[in-house]
Amino acid sequence: MKDRLAIGYIRSAHGTNGALRVHSFSGESEHFRKLERLTLRYRGIEREYEVEGVFGTHPTLLVKLKGVDTREAAQRLQGWEIWVPRENAAPCREGEYYIADLEGCEVYSRGEEGSVFHGTIVAVIEAPHTFLLEVALSGGGRAMIPFQDHFVGEVDILRRRIELKTPWILE
Repeated sequence: MKDRLAIGYIRSAHGTNGALRVHSFSGESEHFRKLERLTLRYRGIEREYEVEGVFGTHPTLLVKLKGVDTREAAQRLQGWEIWVPRENAAPCREGEYYIADLEGCEVYSRGEEGSVFHGTIVAVIEAPHTFLLEVALSGGGRAMIPFQDHFVGEVDILRRRIELKTPWILE
């Protein structure tokens, strides 16, 4: 499992003092208040920042970073993702997991003689209405599976295993 997770992204600048309007991927904001440091990522570039303050609640969450002191500096960070160590992300409730943990899981379905292995998830892609699981197929090639209840059954992150309800989606 990944030791760092994306917890949100910078939507826009707020005000004139460099405050950032932030979108929380989890829809929660409490974990942002505990942050002392964070990493911003954009197109392969990473920057570390110290957190000066967090204000408001989701969906209007504001973050002030040390060294980002003007509206113009804040505007240059629009679209950057916010990454933190796993222990600083919003805690998962029972039955929840981080989307990032799907990568590396093996994909199975139920066959007449037990479980059938189909491949391994190599990427999770955010699409307009759902996530897509990119699977490297055991017989070669790749397939995309919409991460929706209609196609995906049980997800067992601890065993690194995902069960398909409809294996024909791989054809």
